[in-house]
Amino acid sequence: MNGKQDGTNDQFDLFKEVKSRADQIFERFVTFHLANPEFWRLFCQYADAMRQRLPRYSAQGIFERARFEHAFSATNTDDDSLRLNNDYVAYYARMYLSIHLDAVDFFEIRKRTSENRSAFKNDISFFHNGAPVGEEELIEKLRALASLDK
Repeated sequence: MNGKQDGTNDQFDLFKEVKSRADQIFERFVTFHLANPEFWRLFCQYADAMRQRLPRYSAQGIFERARFEHAFSATNTDDDSLRLNNDYVAYYARMYLSIHLDAVDFFEIRKRTSENRSAFKNDISFFHNGAPVGEEELIEKLRALASLDK
């Protein structure tokens, strides 16, 4: 790896001028990816397995399975490494397709809406909008619905 002392990679010095929200997300993705190579291996392993069964599949589905396995891996002891932002799904899907040219239609690739958004003044990697409030009625309805299966 061509790492520098600040933990960044010479190959990705294009982050000096962040122009869009997509640039910010990509910068975080690269940082995560370089720090967590085992997650990429899991993503590829599960995508390869699904390609043996289906002509098309969900990158989000692959991501969630890899997220689950990564969380329970014996080598994973860093709580921060478990914080897999869903923003990364698009990049993992594109990266997978970029090296598996025979799988061009395996994932549906959509336009990244973040390309058209200005960069945030202060990047937000994870947004938590707080605990739900006033859902007692909804919870009661769901409890009743769940009890129908018993």
